[in-house]
Amino acid sequence: MKIIFCKHTALFLLRMFSRRAPAPAAGRELARTPSAAYVAKVACDNPLLAECPRPLHVLAPDGKRPRNTADVVFHTWSARVPAAQLREPVEGLCCLGPELALLHLAADLHPAALLMVAHELCGRYRIRLEQPGFFEAEPLTTPRRIAACGRANAGAPGAKPLRGAIPHMGGNAHSPMEAAVALLLGLPNRLGGLGLPRPELNRRVTPGRRGREATSASFYDCDLLWPEARLALEYDSDLCHADADRLNSDAARRTALLALGITVVTATHDQIYQPRQFRQLETTLRRQLGVRRQIRCRDFEQRQRELRRHVLGVGLGQDAIARFIRFGS
Repeated sequence: MKIIFCKHTALFLLRMFSRRAPAPAAGRELARTPSAAYVAKVACDNPLLAECPRPLHVLAPDGKRPRNTADVVFHTWSARVPAAQLREPVEGLCCLGPELALLHLAADLHPAALLMVAHELCGRYRIRLEQPGFFEAEPLTTPRRIAACGRANAGAPGAKPLRGAIPHMGGNAHSPMEAAVALLLGLPNRLGGLGLPRPELNRRVTPGRRGREATSASFYDCDLLWPEARLALEYDSDLCHADADRLNSDAARRTALLALGITVVTATHDQIYQPRQFRQLETTLRRQLGVRRQIRCRDFEQRQRELRRHVLGVGLGQDAIARFIRFGS
């Protein structure tokens, strides 16, 4: 009998197995729902799930939901779940694939937290579970696949909030901060963002024949890039602690990009986390993009604080599911 984990337990397994886990072989064993006692025993015997937040969330594919316990919570799914949309990182332990996991989470998460998960699953990083931070990983899905999953499960509880989030999803983020900054800048005012034109994440810039004289590098990857405005934003949390070699390298990089017609704005940790400095960064970006500040939401400040709470982790409680989404703990 296979156990199918869902909700944040599925996200835990997707983070732990950053490489693409195979889909389980289709069979009758996927149609039965295990008991809570069986799930608890398997979890107790398997060190893989020792660090997974409780309660564990399990899918009941046959529609027969056993009684929940303090350690195990069951969820029903009205539609048939194809084996191809599941992942089996360890034999006997399955979880919803990235698209279905995001759809399932969408019913409960704040829109900003949902977008952070989407950027992680579509990006080139994964939140580290053993200790704070993240590590490089290949994308598990794409916004296009997520959109297709939402259309195929239009009647599911999370389908509506997922559809609302899809236009704001992006791929190719290399860190949680890149995703967070992109959302802070590009989301509309009603979601707490500045409403700036949406930047591209880690867009590659190549010098071309004419630019070869200005730089010896064959390409540059810009953290956030507005191609039409020829503007790049680079996030550097360690800028104030950088050594001379690092500062010289960054200066050469900015000079080379400027020679290619791209203006580079560097954002530090304090400029993102301190509201007053963030407002100054906003002014600089608006001037470079030629976009005036027109906030029409009366409660915009409150919405912006809520957005910052979820994407930056400012003020999240220790036991909040949002903290697990942002920090993995």
